[in-house]
Amino acid sequence: MWAVGGVLSYSLGMLGLGSGRVVDSSATSRLISSMSAAATEGMEFVAAFESEYGGLRTRPNFVAEGFMGALLRSRHAYKLLFVYLHSPEHPDTAVFSERTLCNEALAPFVNENFIVWG
Repeated sequence: MWAVGGVLSYSLGMLGLGSGRVVDSSATSRLISSMSAAATEGMEFVAAFESEYGGLRTRPNFVAEGFMGALLRSRHAYKLLFVYLHSPEHPDTAVFSERTLCNEALAPFVNENFIVWG
């Protein structure tokens, strides 16, 4: 149990959420639940985007995780985080996604140089 607590404390510290003191278990449970919800939302976005634009030859390779997970991934990969905020309600979203975001020149560049999160 001590090792798990130490790893969790270290991980929270890396996220800037640790204070160097013992964290109560209810606060930790809420944090883990919220990260799970964020990861679920990330996976749902990736699935929806793939469903809508998966037939295109090129597209960004969105990571299917929450924002903090993507941020940590970019940090460990020494890459910038490319954040795409998607609004299906906007009238230009489909055109932007197909012609710009999934462009044969832009998508490979973004995939090579960034961690992509939406």
